[in-house]
Amino acid sequence: MLTSELIDYILDFTGNTVSRERILRWMNVAQNELSAMNSKVFRVDEYLTTIGGQQEYTMPAGSRLVARIYVRDDKFYPSAYYGNNHRNAFQTGYLDDGTEIYEIPFTSNESNNAFATDVKITFPEDFDPGDTTDVYKVERYVWAKQLLSESVQIDIPASQQTEALMYSVLAKMEEMEYGQPGQFSIKFEKEKRPEWIRFANRSVVDEQTRTKPRSA
Repeated sequence: MLTSELIDYILDFTGNTVSRERILRWMNVAQNELSAMNSKVFRVDEYLTTIGGQQEYTMPAGSRLVARIYVRDDKFYPSAYYGNNHRNAFQTGYLDDGTEIYEIPFTSNESNNAFATDVKITFPEDFDPGDTTDVYKVERYVWAKQLLSESVQIDIPASQQTEALMYSVLAKMEEMEYGQPGQFSIKFEKEKRPEWIRFANRSVVDEQTRTKPRSA
């Protein structure tokens, strides 16, 4: 859905008492609050190209944070990265298809700017990632596409645009108008926010557990 279409829909509820420009701003604030949750909707899993001896890497613009870096079991060679250290130096887990993975230790920062290229990851000094293109998988969360005009296509899935996003905007309108939460604020906090959380994470299965999935 285009931003303009959702604004039209919201105006049906407000009786044209609020300008389109103001609704556009509130929509962008609302979607950023939703995208600030670590949900599958705004998750990117991609390989990190590394260079031997280089510990620090910059993530693409629009990145919000890096949650983890992992290596599949079939690409894990501990002696190549940690010398004489053992596999116990890594936290183990499983993907939802049962593939065993090893989490790689790193430090990072979180970005508050949807347009910045300021998220960096740093491997420990004693860790040499080597020259690779398909070994390290980065689990990265990004900001939603910013709604700077009515012609922008909304990133949030269509099934949630008139639920989580619209009700969030209406709740903000109420609080700004009356100075306190109203019916939409209450409805959003009690129904729509939990609904969004369930929706956004419904396909994240077994990925944060140390137990191998039964179906694998």
